[in-house]
Amino acid sequence: MSSWMVLAEEPKAEVKEKLKVVEKREIEDSIVLQTEELSTEANLALALQEIPGVMAVRRSQNAAEPVIRGLGWERVQTQVCGAPQYGACPGRMDPPATTIGAGWVERVELIKGLSSVRHGNGGTAGRILVHTDYDRGADAEASLNGTLRSSYLSERDGYEAGIGVRGGTSKFDFKIGYTALELNDYESAGGLEVPAGVEDTSLYFGFGFRVKPGHRVYFNGLSRDDDGSDFPALPMNTDSSSNDLYNIGYEGHINGRYLKSITAKASISEVDHLMSNRGKPTRMMMEAETGSYADSQFAALNLTFAPRPHSQVVVGIDYNNLERDALRERKMVMTGATFYDHLWPDVEQESFGIFAEWTRELGEAAQLRWGMRFDQVSSLATAIHDSSLGGKTILEQWTSFNGSQDVNRDEDTFSGNLVYRRQLNVDWNVQAGIGRAQRAASMTERYYAFAPAPGGFQIGNPGLEAETKDELFIGLGFHSSNFVFDASVFHHRFDDFIHSTVLRQVDLNGDGVLDRIRGFRNIDARLSGMELTALLHLSDHLVMPGSISYVKGTNETQDSALPEIPPLEANLALRMNLPTARPLDLELGGRFVDRQDEIDPEFGENETAGFATFHFKMKAELTKGLDLVLRVNNLLDKDYVEHLSREVAVPVGDLLSGEEVPQPGRAFHVALSYLF
Repeated sequence: MSSWMVLAEEPKAEVKEKLKVVEKREIEDSIVLQTEELSTEANLALALQEIPGVMAVRRSQNAAEPVIRGLGWERVQTQVCGAPQYGACPGRMDPPATTIGAGWVERVELIKGLSSVRHGNGGTAGRILVHTDYDRGADAEASLNGTLRSSYLSERDGYEAGIGVRGGTSKFDFKIGYTALELNDYESAGGLEVPAGVEDTSLYFGFGFRVKPGHRVYFNGLSRDDDGSDFPALPMNTDSSSNDLYNIGYEGHINGRYLKSITAKASISEVDHLMSNRGKPTRMMMEAETGSYADSQFAALNLTFAPRPHSQVVVGIDYNNLERDALRERKMVMTGATFYDHLWPDVEQESFGIFAEWTRELGEAAQLRWGMRFDQVSSLATAIHDSSLGGKTILEQWTSFNGSQDVNRDEDTFSGNLVYRRQLNVDWNVQAGIGRAQRAASMTERYYAFAPAPGGFQIGNPGLEAETKDELFIGLGFHSSNFVFDASVFHHRFDDFIHSTVLRQVDLNGDGVLDRIRGFRNIDARLSGMELTALLHLSDHLVMPGSISYVKGTNETQDSALPEIPPLEANLALRMNLPTARPLDLELGGRFVDRQDEIDPEFGENETAGFATFHFKMKAELTKGLDLVLRVNNLLDKDYVEHLSREVAVPVGDLLSGEEVPQPGRAFHVALSYLF
């Protein structure tokens, strides 16, 4: 649920007063989610799909990789306390947003469009900013409370449970908690069994200290363990995966003539991942296992100045470093012969950025933001002379498919934007922006070694140029006591878009079948689309929220469709707040998705049919502090597939290779939470 929905559900008399505060918010084409809005989903990525314009590529039921306005992959940057997060699986089993549960999160900001340059480089598809610092405020009284919650999912015959304690004094804040998740396979409405098991535990904590008035330091962290997950769309499953993430920061408010605040932060992250083909039919002929890791470090310093009344200037520097390595072992059962594939050959990417951003209040009704940043990005791979397929080295394979080029790269990237927002009157507001963002190629795009991958084989391209996006958006909003309406249109024009495509088709293993070899090329591309959200107050206790989102992606170099573009989607619901002694909310809603026939067959996409699903939701306060949430998904037991779900890699469960993965049939979710 987005922030505008929360406001619209307040009593009518309070709406416009609340909106006055909202219209003074920082310029950002963003939506803010609070902890309670995330707590009904197993992870952050699943919760974000409730937002118009956000869908997800699924390689398993829980590993949903966010796609914002038709753009996914590492273009969508997940950041915790400012630090970019990365997965350790070359097959993308562990998108960062899937590793973050609601208990640790205080607030999530989803930025769809032109992001402030303060948030770092990259992010050409938007950003997921996760705030985990628990700050009760300088005037908070001493307190201590806890939360117990548990939920049951019928279609997975599984549960999620958590316990947390938080509180503090006037100078000290703290929180600590633990969550556990265990889910099983599910059955589609058509009766097909889909592997979907997952076991997951997380321990999180946070501490904050007010060292003196206006000055505060914090420290928080997360330790997560995945004890096994099923991936029907990949030739392997997760055996184990661990994430350890720690953040430290300082915020100081200065009463200087010009200098107003200083913020400093640093983070370290370590991800270890182990996957194998356990549970796959290929295990009878070949035992495959891949161990991989992704270690990253981040630091940033920001200074905020107020050189003139009604204006603010923020300048800063930031540093980020990512190290990855992945080695796959393949043992032939019949002969005992063992082969090794160095998927990420000991790779590293380091970036250093500087930025400046100016924000100016133009009277009482308008605001202008202008910013730019420069980043120096260095990428290198050291194990390039390791053996690869066909008796060649990794470097020789890169040269064979991409031509001779420098493997280690130093690049300068630039990002900048200009955003204007104006409150036209008490009801209407408008905003518009234009900008440019650049992203250096990721480690997989640049350095993936020639190796087997879903759908055939894959190889990186060290010679890729940085992806450059020019963006324009216009938004219009109407907020009254009876009706809330927000609409936006956007256009993205890419130079050197990094495109995954088929390079060759040859019979590599001598089985008489042509194998697809996928790689990466720079192309020109564009994406255009629109989003519309609205909420109508039918009465004091009845509202109707709705949304529509659409995006079209075009490969201009080949005059064809871009892959993994979500179809047209609409949502509509009736939400009722009953005037009972204790709060009781009811919702009946539908999701309506069009067919998608604008596809890229070379990517391996198929056309998907349209569908409509319905849900029912009830939220009730049973007693003081005890809440119940009941949700029935796929109310009419519709058999359907999501366009962005990837196809089955090898036969598993009741699914055949190349088949679309169907979604669960009718499902009941029951959740209880107790605040004490």
